Formats: sequence, C-alpha cells, structure tokens
Amino acid sequence: MNVLRIVGLVSFIISHLSLFFYFLLDNPEGQFDFLFPLVWASGVVSAVSNFFLGEKVGIHDVLFVLFAISGFVWMLPLLLITWFAFPCLGVFLGIGIYIHVKAFRVLKQKRN
Repeated sequence: MNVLRIVGLVSFIISHLSLFFYFLLDNPEGQFDFLFPLVWASGVVSAVSNFFLGEKVGIHDVLFVLFAISGFVWMLPLLLITWFAFPCLGVFLGIGIYIHVKAFRVLKQKRN
C-alpha cells in the first residue's frame, strides 16, 4: 500500500498542477500543446492509482462512486477542455484529498 500511496499522491499533485499550468499557459498559437499529453497521462495514472487506494483505505460507497464517476473525465481527454470537466475535477480534487488524508490516518494508526 505504501507504493500505491506514493504513486497516487505524486500523480494526483502532478496532474492537477499540470492541468492548471496548461490552462494558464494556453495561447492561440498552440505553443504549449505539448503539455496536454502530460496532463492526460498523469491524470489517468492519478485516477487509477487513487481509485485503488480509495478501495484499500475503505472510503464510503457514495464517495467511492462519485470519485469513480468524476475520475472518468481523465479517461476521455476531450472532456478535459469542456465545462463539464470543471465540476467533475473539483469533486475529484476534494475526494482525492480526503482519500489521502484517510490513507495517512490509516498509516499512522498502523504505526501506533
């Protein structure tokens, strides 16, 4: 679970930061279009690894379903640039933070 937690957290941070910078640096000439595959690939890794981490940690079923549905946006790259993606990514971010907080609590309880 330790490797899954590290991969999940690193990919979670990279995916959201790279998505933010992709929209921040976007321009009509398309100079930063090379960032989109990085955003998409890190998002897919984040969605899959955090899905399994949420399953191992044992989050509530409703949150798990919401996380899976909102994480589906990462699987379809064309959805990332639509208005549908913003609320889904907000839900993904919130539940992802909850999953990692709970994973750290579980790890702390195992050490005690």
